[in-house]
This record gives sequence, C-alpha cells and structure tokens, in this order.
Amino acid sequence: MKFPAMKSILSGLSRVVAALVILGLGVGGFMYLVSSKPEVPSRPRSEEMRKVAVTIADRVSAAPMQQAFGTVSAARSADLRFAIGGEVASVDAIMRNGALVRKGQVLAKLDTELLTLSVNDIAVQLLAENANQVELQTQLTLRQRQYDRVSQMTAASVASEKRLDDAQLALSIAKNSLLQSNSRIEQLKIAKKRAERNLKDAVLKAPFDGVLADVVIGRGQVLSSNTALGRITDLNSLEVSFIVPAETYAISGQLIGQDVSITWTAGGRDVVSVKGQIDRTEGNVNANEGGGRIYANLPQSTAGVMPPIPAGAFVEITYPTLMLDDVVILPEAAVFDRDNVFVVVDGRADRRQVEILSKSEGQIYVRGDLQNGDQIISTRIPGLAQGTLVEVLDAQEN
Repeated sequence: MKFPAMKSILSGLSRVVAALVILGLGVGGFMYLVSSKPEVPSRPRSEEMRKVAVTIADRVSAAPMQQAFGTVSAARSADLRFAIGGEVASVDAIMRNGALVRKGQVLAKLDTELLTLSVNDIAVQLLAENANQVELQTQLTLRQRQYDRVSQMTAASVASEKRLDDAQLALSIAKNSLLQSNSRIEQLKIAKKRAERNLKDAVLKAPFDGVLADVVIGRGQVLSSNTALGRITDLNSLEVSFIVPAETYAISGQLIGQDVSITWTAGGRDVVSVKGQIDRTEGNVNANEGGGRIYANLPQSTAGVMPPIPAGAFVEITYPTLMLDDVVILPEAAVFDRDNVFVVVDGRADRRQVEILSKSEGQIYVRGDLQNGDQIISTRIPGLAQGTLVEVLDAQEN
C-alpha cells in the first residue's frame, strides 16, 4: 500500500521540476536575446512648424468706432386742442392716427355762429361810439370857445363870476365825456380783438409738420378748452440719446457735429440704417450709468413721407471717438497675454509688447515696436511662444 502512494508523489514532483526547468530556459533565452540586440542610434525629434495667418502692419491715423444703444424719440411734440370751448362743426378727413400733416393745415372747426355775431355786435358798438366821439369833440370845441368869451367878459367886468363858473363847469363836463368816449372805444377795440381771436381759435390747425396720434374727435362733440383731441409729433425733430464711457464723454465737445450710424434692430436683425449727427451732450454725468449721455439727430424726413426709423424704435448707434495718430489696426485675435503680439521674423515668431489704445467691433488699435509691412500673426495658436517655427499661409489659405 505504501509503494503506490510514494510513486504518485514522485511523479508530481518530477512534473513541477520539469515546468520550472522549461520556465527558466525561456527566461534565460529572453534575457539573451535582449542583451544581444543591436543598438540603434537615436535621432533628434523634428521641430513642429505652425501654419499661421498674418496681418500686415500699417501705421495710420484713425478714429475708432464704438457702439451704444438707445431709443428714438421726438424732441418736439404737442397736444392738439382748441383754445376755446364749443361744439365741433367739422372734422377734416386727414384728422386720423398716423396721418402726415403740414404746418397750418386745418384739422377741425368749431361752430362759429355765436362768435361771428359777437364780432359783428362789437363792430356796431365801435362804429356808434366813433360817431359819438366826433359829436363830443364838437361840443368840447364849442364849450372851450364859450369859456374863452365869458372869461374875457368877466375880465372886462361885463359878465359875472357865476357865469364864468358855469362856463368852466360845462367845459369840464365836455372834456370828461370825451375822455369816457375814448376809453369806451379802446375797450371795444380790445373786445373786438378778443372776439376775433376766439373766432380764429375756433379753427384747429397743425402747429408744425408732423404725424398725428391718439386722435379722439367727432362732429357734434361739445368740448372745453382743456379737451385733448390728439397729439402731433415733429418728424424733423427725431433724435436718439445714448450713454458713452467717461473717457469718451470727457472729449464729447470735440464729437459734436460728427456723423454716426443709427441702425434699427428688431428680433436680433438689422431693419434699416441711417446716418445721423451728434448734436449735443446732456451736461450732467449720471454715476449710475457709468458715463455721460450724448444726443444725435436723425436726418430730416421728406415732406409727406414717414421717416425710415420711427419714434420709439430701439436702435444701435455706431459713433466715432477721438482721432488716434500712428496706430496699427489689428484683429482682436492678434493679441496674446493682453498686451503682446507676434511678428514673423525669419520664419519664427518674435514677441512684441504693444499698448492697446482702443477696441472696436473685433478690432484693436495699438501702438508699439511695429513697422509698416511687419507680418503680425493673427491666428490663435495654443502655446505660441518666442521663436516658434511658423509658416505664413497665403491669401487663399487665409
């Protein structure tokens, strides 16, 4: 019983030893092959060349353009109302919302029958008082003559003092009557002017060229002098106000008279664009707005034609700033690390520090160690550094 068990153990040990011998031979062979491998000389890593687009430097004088936003409004508008009360007799067909009217155009009229009668009545009274004044002047002349005669007779002791007093009293009454007549004539003249003015005010006319809005009027309507019948907006007084930074507002006096571009934007797209002109500044700086307010006029509209940009439109304003001399205009992508650019020199990137004077619509205005004709890299390449090997793309590849 013991010999078969021993035989089994010896058989297992022999298999383990055989496996270890085989493994050792394999490892030894691998080590021999590694140690006998011929050495290959190492080659230096080739330098990577970056392809870049460039902008050619050109030192010029330029006025950077800046953007702002504002709402178009009318500098002049007025409520339409009669200066007197009364009943509306007629309304012109043009008296409606959106209508374009000219200065002095008749829009509506009140009933003028009573006003006309008042003017005529005063005219009759004035005519009668003028005739009465002529008669009173004649009486005054006669009373003056009578007084002069009685005065001479009294001096010659031919007439009594009582007769002289009576003549003087009659002369005084005549003078007073004439003065009262003159006063009544002046009062009647004033009353006639007032009545004629009321008659004139019974006609509603456009105070200036403009467009009508909020019109509420009808024939037969009884109005007071405070009843607003609509509103007229002067289309030739359209303007837009916008906020500019403090540094721009500080030189705003030099910008008055400069042209601006005014673009009506809606839904993220441009509707229409017109040229305007800077007219004035507000004069006060609002600290909450971070700068000052400037006003620009829109172009005057053609008679009878609505302006291309109406009042109330939200617009974008592109306006000039102060003229900068000896600057290079570059795309914003050409600036690295806030104040550096790279110039291509002998096929490599050469770092140059610049001073950024202004930014506008993706462009920057810089001044620094740049010469006309310098090739300034305008491609954003990660890791671009001093001495980087670069290849300039031709115009088609740009």
